[in-house]
Amino acid sequence: MHRFYKNVFVLFFLLAAFAGYGQEIPLGALPMQFNPSFAGEADAARVNASVGVRPPGRYFGWSYLAHASYDQFVPKLRSGVGFSVNHSAYSGTTNFVAYNGSYFGRSYGLSAAIAPKFSMKGKYTFSPSGELTYGSSRSFNENLLGNGDNLDVTGSILKGRVGVLFNTQKWYIGYAVDIPISGSFRYRVGDSLAIVSNSRFVSYWQFGYTFHRSSESKFSFTPQLLFLTGADARSTFLSSRSWSFPFYRRFALLDIMLNFRYKRVIWGLNGAGIHVGYQSSQIRIMLSQGIQSASGESYIGNLSFRYIFKQNGQAGRQRW
Repeated sequence: MHRFYKNVFVLFFLLAAFAGYGQEIPLGALPMQFNPSFAGEADAARVNASVGVRPPGRYFGWSYLAHASYDQFVPKLRSGVGFSVNHSAYSGTTNFVAYNGSYFGRSYGLSAAIAPKFSMKGKYTFSPSGELTYGSSRSFNENLLGNGDNLDVTGSILKGRVGVLFNTQKWYIGYAVDIPISGSFRYRVGDSLAIVSNSRFVSYWQFGYTFHRSSESKFSFTPQLLFLTGADARSTFLSSRSWSFPFYRRFALLDIMLNFRYKRVIWGLNGAGIHVGYQSSQIRIMLSQGIQSASGESYIGNLSFRYIFKQNGQAGRQRW
């Protein structure tokens, strides 16, 4: 009976990832979000979910993002495998002087990853990886230019991602790069149609280190950093005219996580705001609260959840 209720508890959080609401995702809440090499990194099977909401602000309406993932290590393949799904949506009305009208948008995504594991002297793990992602989206803006014309945008994308991860019990270094395969966006304004195709280079560097005396220590401190570098090259076709232009994004800090743990209580700072939560060898629940911006837009940060299934009577590792 106890096992039944535990399975129901896990299922509830999985379903919440699809039906709930979310906005900013704290770094580390979804291990495979930026690098597929984290698939199977916990040894045992692992479930992650992230939900939350941004309520209406001064200028914009509701928006949410929901994400769930599953990964585990497969001994016969000597590899980690992982699957991720996400859904986001927003809607509302604008109240700018010239842009009064309603709008909405939604997007979906599905990813699958594989990450072989190579042990080095029993202390270090090297993991190359590959991932395939498909996504689609649509957005609509009424009276966008204040002249009665509507903007309708639809798009889809298929991309790959390759990564590497070098980690120990205390620290890790990871790198991943996106590989565009196909994708375009169709912009329709009144009777005009524009098709924009993207050839985008984006890469991610991740670093993390856990400071503690031993793995059994009551207190630990784990900073994690995420850096991004990349460039866009776009081709646009509109009314029989075509042109292309590059847009460069230089190396920059994309996100940061500073997490403190005392026994089973966790707290700290992240790119989405501040967080507090509970963590055991199998379960982690974390609530992240954003800070209201000067424009009046506020964020109620994500409720993230992680569950690690026991394997051979033992739970897998948690990064922090």
